[in-house]
Amino acid sequence: FDDTLYDSHHRVPPRNLAAINYWLREGGRFTVATGRAYTTFAPYVHLAPINAPVVLSNGSAIYDFHTDTLMDAIPSLGMEAYHGEDIYVYRPNYVTYGHMRKVGTDYTVAPIADMPTPWNKVIVQQEYDQLLRARAWLEEHCPERYEAIFSNRYYLEVTRRGCNKGGMVQ
Repeated sequence: FDDTLYDSHHRVPPRNLAAINYWLREGGRFTVATGRAYTTFAPYVHLAPINAPVVLSNGSAIYDFHTDTLMDAIPSLGMEAYHGEDIYVYRPNYVTYGHMRKVGTDYTVAPIADMPTPWNKVIVQQEYDQLLRARAWLEEHCPERYEAIFSNRYYLEVTRRGCNKGGMVQ
């Protein structure tokens, strides 16, 4: 990122943006790999049209800025992110608390930036009309990338496209 994509004037040169936008129009994916950590890269993520997870901290972390954007776009959403056997919760709401009581397990409330990755799945939680908006947002901003399936009227489960229970038993 530094001194390759982003120049000494704190910008991405127009010729680079033109090339990236051409790539994206042709269906490509674009991201950044940087030595910067989340806190030092996040203020600059808007400089280029990134549409894939970003490699941070010299490869020790991967962060999906689109997931964070979804949560900002619809502030009423709660979210559970599953990392291995651990559950991380962002902006818990009454649906989140009910789900955690139902499954009877421990979880950690944390900002998205502090959650370890990769995530096995994410459960976005809220009333059905808000989840319909969330699913539409994902389909618009991350086409062909994620599956967003309702497991009931309050849970929208998000996984990598193509992942399913049946595929694991073949």
